[in-house]
Amino acid sequence: MHAPTQRAEWSFLITHLGGLTTALMACLVASLSLRLVGATDPATSAASLTIFVIFMFADPVGAWRGTRDWSTFRVRLGAGGIVALLLSTVFNLATEHSDWAIASVSRDGFGGVSLTMILAMVIVPIVTFGPVIERILSGKGPNGERLTWDSFQIGLTFPLYISLHFGLMGAIAVALWNLGVPWLAGVLTLTAGALVAVGDAWTAAPASRLPSWQRTSSDDDNISSAESAWQDFRAAIRSAFPSALFLAGLTFTTVALAASVGTMTSVGADSLNGAFMHLAAILGVIVAALMGLSAFAMAIASATASILAHRSGRDAAEAERLIKESLGRLFMGGTAFVRPNGKVSGAQSAR
Repeated sequence: MHAPTQRAEWSFLITHLGGLTTALMACLVASLSLRLVGATDPATSAASLTIFVIFMFADPVGAWRGTRDWSTFRVRLGAGGIVALLLSTVFNLATEHSDWAIASVSRDGFGGVSLTMILAMVIVPIVTFGPVIERILSGKGPNGERLTWDSFQIGLTFPLYISLHFGLMGAIAVALWNLGVPWLAGVLTLTAGALVAVGDAWTAAPASRLPSWQRTSSDDDNISSAESAWQDFRAAIRSAFPSALFLAGLTFTTVALAASVGTMTSVGADSLNGAFMHLAAILGVIVAALMGLSAFAMAIASATASILAHRSGRDAAEAERLIKESLGRLFMGGTAFVRPNGKVSGAQSAR
């Protein structure tokens, strides 16, 4: 009985792995070809990024395997080209200003990190606009229906929210970096994010709680007005601050620790062995910091929410709800209010 489902899951996995492999191979071939003809490193990197993004969006493996039709492939090819052009423009601007970045924000021998953090905060929002561009090019909504002004606005809420969320997170992280504060300031920032998330969950009225992620398709189909989508968008923005604080603190602390370790292990990195150890040390610190700090913030939020629920006489079910609400606001912000596929469930009807 489960065999068709398992085959479909394997087919889905194979298609996506095949698409990723194809994109990486095309990126590698483009990079090697440009280096052979003497292209500069910035030009090679920009071209490789463009090729990778286009192939990831177009998904030629999916079209070849029949999971997408060729008309969709052509539309996604165009959308991928536009997104890749935007990303390449950002990359080129960053490259042009790299000397200024290294000179002005260099810290602990880890130059240009501030600019690197800005790039990370810009790239993700640009990518999320891909489906919106695809809908404009195809003239179709999320279910293949004719694209309307309402469905366009509904699809726009997710990338706009991600842009504002990442913008706030990036502003806080870069501000911490440029102020030159120690990495402990990042830990305090993410701790503040955890406490604010609990406070928001504790004081939120029933109508302001995060909607459930487990919605049926009928729930999604009930939302057809842009007014409801923008109502959810405003609710998402109001829930974004705790997560932005947490992620900004997490980003800053991780980068600051990696910068410190990178400076300490830079001696002897000119040899192949030394360079490998240097890179391994930095990657190890990054992974350990991300996992450890995330677990720390989760523990702070869960413990605080549990204590509040216990002291106020809430039952076990309400305490569990408060913990889940707090963690949802901490890690996801208001993402539960908006949907990447453009089918946005109303904040009122989802509860």
